Amino acid sequence: MQPESALSLKIKQKSAFQLLITLFLLIPQLAISSEHTTIIGEADSYLLYANMLLLEDKENQLTIHDVDSKAYSGRFTVPDTSALNPGLTTSTIWLKINIMHPGVLQGNNLGKRWYLEVGRSQINEAELYIPANDSTYHVQRSDLTTPFSERSVRHINSVFLIETTPGQKQTFYIRIKSQSTIQLPVILWDIAAFTRKTSEESFGYGLFYGSMLMILLYNLIIYFSVRDTSYLVYVSYIGSAVVFLMIYLGHSIMLFGDSSSIFDVEYLPFYAWFSYTSALIFFQRFLQTKINHPNLDPIIRIFYLITGANAILSLIVDYWTSVNATAIFVVVSQPLLFALSYQSLKLGNENSKPFFYTVLSNFIGSTGVGLVALGAIPSNALTNSLSPLGVVIGSLVLSFALANRIKRTKNEVLRANTETVNNLTAYYSIYNNSIEGMYLISLNDNRFNMNNAILNMLGLNKNISISELAFHLGYTRNDSELITQLYQTGHVECELLIRRSKRGDVYALHTVHLDRNTDNVAIKIRGTLIDITEQKENALSQKESLREKIEKEVAQNASTSRNQFLNLMSHDIRTPLTAILGYGELLKDGDVDNREKGIFSSNIIDSSYILLGIINDILDFSKIEAKRMTLETLPVNILSVVKEVELSLQDSIRSHQVDFVVNQNPQMPAVLLTDPTRFRQVIYTLSNNALRKTHNGRIIIELSWLDSTSQIKVTVSDTGEGYSTSQLASLFDIFSQDSRALDNKGDGVKLDLVLANSLVELMNGSLRVVSTMNKGSCFTVLIKSKIPSGEQRAGAEKKYSSTNNSSQKKIPTLLGNILLVEDNRTNQMLISRIIAKTGLNVTTASNGREAVDLVVARRFDLVLMDINMPIMGGLEATRKIMILKNKPPIYALSADDSPSEIKASMDAGCKGHFSKPLNTKDLYAMLKFHFD
Repeated sequence: MQPESALSLKIKQKSAFQLLITLFLLIPQLAISSEHTTIIGEADSYLLYANMLLLEDKENQLTIHDVDSKAYSGRFTVPDTSALNPGLTTSTIWLKINIMHPGVLQGNNLGKRWYLEVGRSQINEAELYIPANDSTYHVQRSDLTTPFSERSVRHINSVFLIETTPGQKQTFYIRIKSQSTIQLPVILWDIAAFTRKTSEESFGYGLFYGSMLMILLYNLIIYFSVRDTSYLVYVSYIGSAVVFLMIYLGHSIMLFGDSSSIFDVEYLPFYAWFSYTSALIFFQRFLQTKINHPNLDPIIRIFYLITGANAILSLIVDYWTSVNATAIFVVVSQPLLFALSYQSLKLGNENSKPFFYTVLSNFIGSTGVGLVALGAIPSNALTNSLSPLGVVIGSLVLSFALANRIKRTKNEVLRANTETVNNLTAYYSIYNNSIEGMYLISLNDNRFNMNNAILNMLGLNKNISISELAFHLGYTRNDSELITQLYQTGHVECELLIRRSKRGDVYALHTVHLDRNTDNVAIKIRGTLIDITEQKENALSQKESLREKIEKEVAQNASTSRNQFLNLMSHDIRTPLTAILGYGELLKDGDVDNREKGIFSSNIIDSSYILLGIINDILDFSKIEAKRMTLETLPVNILSVVKEVELSLQDSIRSHQVDFVVNQNPQMPAVLLTDPTRFRQVIYTLSNNALRKTHNGRIIIELSWLDSTSQIKVTVSDTGEGYSTSQLASLFDIFSQDSRALDNKGDGVKLDLVLANSLVELMNGSLRVVSTMNKGSCFTVLIKSKIPSGEQRAGAEKKYSSTNNSSQKKIPTLLGNILLVEDNRTNQMLISRIIAKTGLNVTTASNGREAVDLVVARRFDLVLMDINMPIMGGLEATRKIMILKNKPPIYALSADDSPSEIKASMDAGCKGHFSKPLNTKDLYAMLKFHFD
């Protein structure tokens, strides 16, 4: 036998022997394996989760001594697949790892050093406990509480250095607690193999971050080139996504150290929300959803409003709540975004294809991260690489899509430029051959351009200056407001008369536009001239014909209205005048007894007052129509005025057997500001009208104050005959046909209602009426007013019923001397007779001079002074008497009862004013006041 063969046989025999020994020793090792012990040999790495035991401390109170005791040895469980990835949990996780290194069987009696890696970065607390022989423990920390520079192994994950002893079973305990997700891919690494793995990871992640940095710089450069904010939003989306992954994977600690607070794990939810928000805004702009997908645009808008709000909230709420919300939103929203992108693809958006693939890649990566965070799938190399791969692929796809969009935009611009050149050529052809004059003036350099039509219209040649053109267009004329209006409104349209010496004048419609730049600075004027000479001449001719026609119709209508008004008033005037003349002639004949004489006299007096009322109404109506009616504003006791009206109507109230009631609201102010004369006239008219319509019924006057609108409210309601619908429609129209039949008794047209309505409108008020035939009417007056300072609200509501006091005047018996100054002999005799009935001595004078002489020569107790007289008027005579030593009180007599006439009398020194015809009751009341 050769030496080599003998040696080979010896080796084989030795190997067989070793194999037998090994098989013999493997039996107890298999038993050990069944007790969850990992057998290690010469491999580079070992996944320990198959034989790893897990204990969840939900109360976070257990210590190493507790979990290493016999009491807790039976509480460790074999983790299933989900338990290897608890995800987000507040519990403390204890891992028990048994390792057997049978190196002695392989001729290796030396111990070996290993790296024990927990494959998760950013763990708040990660501690390794190695039991010692003296019941103590060797402790290593590799977590966020340990500065990166002080870790025994500087790695993004929690890595511990251990040493195994050949032929011994060793137990290791790992305690893990973290605010972020917990994954448990625990791996035992050969140091050399771990170094190679770390190098490969560093190369891969360096390639990833480098690629993302190039993409960011590329799109940032494009943004500064084209100033399209879409690229800036895209950069913020990619940048925040990279920062999120940098923190999530733990590289932020390696790159920026432990003191970089903005890259701390607590900001992880913020970067996730911010990345989502930027992505949604970018996709909205990239897909132009407002234009292309108006139905999808609100959904995307709602999405990024939610994510933006959560980005802010993540800086406020606690980290645990924020991480949970972020993980849930990522898992729930990704299918929705995927559906939106697919819908956009189906609708045919040209940018939707790269968008769809981007969403698909991010959908896979983000959903993987979310499911790992929620503990739904295990954490391993594949699941951990999904998010970076998704971001890289999506970024590359979008970068190519953005570049393609630039190329497409460039082609569109080139095509648009070509179309612009073609359109510009066609425009210049139309511009120069247009019959409409067009011009353009640049305000920056005073350059201008115009077509042939405007030169022909203005009668100019092509060699004109800009100043000549501006003058002919009306920009520099002294009376022109064109420039002012143009700068105020930006657009002016006016007619322009162009004076031409040779071919006659031209009317043109001048339309001007002022263009401004983005800084609101005026840069150019665009204008057009359209020849409207023919239309203008036709319009002028038609306007002249129309003016003549209108003037003729106005004159005819005015004449017809005037004649109609005079005819209507003639009827109302002749009715009482017939009674006055008729009864007067009967009295003159003398063939009447005393009873008839009294009746005839009463009828003459009543008809005279009716005639006086009609004349006063006509005068007031004429003043209003001529806009010469003036109003006073004086403090007025409203209730007193109404009471006076009631007293003045006592005879009619009694004869019609009417219950006349006045109600005042408790909140009604005692005194209000208004015109007392016109207010009384309105109330008298409405009350008298109600009496005409009511017999054996009821009339109610309600007084109130509307504080919210500062208005006096007066309602006059009756239970009388009422008005028909046609009568109501013409109640305040003096010229209406139906107004002739307003009074059932044939009393003629009631001008007083028309006048009352006009007076209310003049007092800034309104008059409304509602009525039902045979049931009554209700007139409502609203008049603007004010409360005078210092006046108090009226007291409790008061009700006044009509009294039975006689309205007949009582002639007082008086003693004294009175001077009557009146130039009209008839009035002089009448007034003297009325005064003489009281027993007073009456001396008469025919003008102011006589009156002054008599007052100087004799003593008088009172003077009644006519105002309009020959030789010397009443006002001058009053002033002369007022300077005398013995000056009697003077009362004015005048047919003019206007406020100006009354004021003039009072200013001259008169104590009062009586209007003609004289009211004897008021006269007797004044005389009694002075002589009784």
